[in-house]
Amino acid sequence: MTRKSFALLVMCLVLPSLAGNADAQTKITVTDGDEAAAFNPAEGWSQTNPGVWERHTKDGRIETFVSSAEGLSSVLPRLRDKEKQLLAAYLTNATEANKRALDAQADLVQAVAANVASATSREKSAGPAAAVACTRTYGYTASIGQFHCIHASRASASYSVSDAVSCPEQCTVHAYSYAQTTSVGACGTPTVNSDSCDQTGTNVSCTTYADTVYGNACYHYAFASVHCPQLSNLFLSVSDSSTACVCPC
Repeated sequence: MTRKSFALLVMCLVLPSLAGNADAQTKITVTDGDEAAAFNPAEGWSQTNPGVWERHTKDGRIETFVSSAEGLSSVLPRLRDKEKQLLAAYLTNATEANKRALDAQADLVQAVAANVASATSREKSAGPAAAVACTRTYGYTASIGQFHCIHASRASASYSVSDAVSCPEQCTVHAYSYAQTTSVGACGTPTVNSDSCDQTGTNVSCTTYADTVYGNACYHYAFASVHCPQLSNLFLSVSDSSTACVCPC
């Protein structure tokens, strides 16, 4: 990962996914100094602006790779929209789990805004690429899935490097899953489940899972991120949410 160009990597979910292989991670492998080679048009990637690659997946996600100050600015509105959604969810249902999800997104928005403010100066002052090219793999997924009357939130994130000695920069992977049923009628009592995980290192991974069964008022949320302060504060994230009830009472 060159320190002069790879400023931010973000994956934004725009439509809820209620079925499919929720456990399959999206993985992107990038070699320092050769970022463009990772974005093959045959795999759906297209360069939409200088230093910006995007692709639309079949399940409704938009993936965006940003490697310039201008591209970094284009990411902020999406992240702020998600923060507004999480704020609305918290105001509707002020649980501690919803507050944690809101705080995590607010921290992300602040981190990206700070990156935008300093990205240009970093690009101007950065030195040449390291002598040893490192290959780094980022994995992430967040999804809402179903199996019969079980409605589950799943999230996972991972980071690995080709050689931990030559590529010592560490990243923190984070995953969070939340599932809530607030009105269950004659089916039982309201249920809230959540799961979170954090790991920091050069070869790390996190996976979380939370589910509910039945209900009339449901909310499920999943979030995964990879944060690399030593790589120009790189931050990759993905989220999914749903208010659907699979088997209402």
